[in-house]
Amino acid sequence: MNLKESLVVEAIANYMVVMGTASTTTGNRIISYDDICRHFEITRERLMELKDKIVDELYTKVQICDENGIWMEEDGFNLMFFLGYCAVEED
Repeated sequence: MNLKESLVVEAIANYMVVMGTASTTTGNRIISYDDICRHFEITRERLMELKDKIVDELYTKVQICDENGIWMEEDGFNLMFFLGYCAVEED
């Protein structure tokens, strides 16, 4: 993986973690492929070429649950985060 591709993969994974943890109170968040493509101005085809590398990068993030914390859905990444990192509402 070249430096530019590595930086794109890291940026996408970081975006998904920040957006995901900030917008869930249950630990689960589905982030659509279309949202990622719009945000990073890339095609869905390019995103699909990078998906395995993105998943590998996501698994390095402490916020993601173990090896069962990432699923590829038809329309997006389905992520499970540890609740300690999420926007959990406190009573």
